[in-house]
Amino acid sequence: MVSIVVPVYNSEKFLFECVQSIVRQSYQNIEIILVDDGSTDKSGIICDRLAIKDNRIKVIHQENSGAGAARNTGIKQARGEYIQFVDSDDILSPEITETLIKGIKQIKNGMAVCSIDMQTAYQKEEWKKVQPYQVDGPLSIKDYLYQLSKYKSGVFFGSPDNKLYITEIIKANGIYFEEHEKVGEDFVFNMRYLIYIEEIYISSKCLYHYRYNVSSLSNQSYNTQKIWERQKIMYESFLYIMVKNGGYQRNQKEVVGFLMSAIKTVFVNIGVSNSTFIQEIKQIKEIINDKICNDIIFCNKWKKKEWLIWYCIKRGYILILWVICKLGGKNKHAFFKNK
Repeated sequence: MVSIVVPVYNSEKFLFECVQSIVRQSYQNIEIILVDDGSTDKSGIICDRLAIKDNRIKVIHQENSGAGAARNTGIKQARGEYIQFVDSDDILSPEITETLIKGIKQIKNGMAVCSIDMQTAYQKEEWKKVQPYQVDGPLSIKDYLYQLSKYKSGVFFGSPDNKLYITEIIKANGIYFEEHEKVGEDFVFNMRYLIYIEEIYISSKCLYHYRYNVSSLSNQSYNTQKIWERQKIMYESFLYIMVKNGGYQRNQKEVVGFLMSAIKTVFVNIGVSNSTFIQEIKQIKEIINDKICNDIIFCNKWKKKEWLIWYCIKRGYILILWVICKLGGKNKHAFFKNK
């Protein structure tokens, strides 16, 4: 059986459509755990009504504690051999669970993953593929990490929603989501899971349909120091699992590129912040003086705009980096894309 965990918070507009896409899965041996995380709209009522119509649906109401805590509640209640996560405003293709089940049974102690497509919430537009996998079938952890370091897409790799996990591995090793963090908790969860598995099954099909919320974390300004600390934790967890699997020497440039991506994320946050000029200059100084940036300084193979960032970090050109932050914030990451 597969336990499908859905953290629910104020998603009345999309919740019914989401749950219906789960109920209609071609693989029917499922339990659906809806965790109402203190919703203030009609989401909780909708959950209860859906449970009346399908005895595979279990509803848990709890005080608002965040998506991580809601997922953890679902993990603890899960009775299935496998666990799948779904955000309450997203949609599943009818064959996603069946595809992931078939895949995970082809490998030993692993995880199954499919590609994602994306649509902006509350806007009528076509679903767009998000860097789909180019392979189908089993991958070693080392090769999967190479894909991660190459693309560095938070939605694609960090999200738990396009993946199927083995419940016993999660519970036996105490792998849970960090409940008091809103940045990178998904990514860290996945890195911890990778420590205990041997292979990953990949499906290139876009079977998970992700609604991108323009008011989400990635489009807001948060405490720069906190964002930087979280990005470092993500990088260090990625570095650890890469070294553990013998992939660091082979993919050193990609690994350091992951850190560069983390720095660009923080720079965008500075660019959209409401801090004073003096505060922003201080924040940039603290980042480039962090000893972890030595990993970037010793790597000199960069493309275009990343080379400019590398050169400014190496030389300590704070004012130019401040301009880069503002350009990155103004263009919402577009400035940082290599063309």
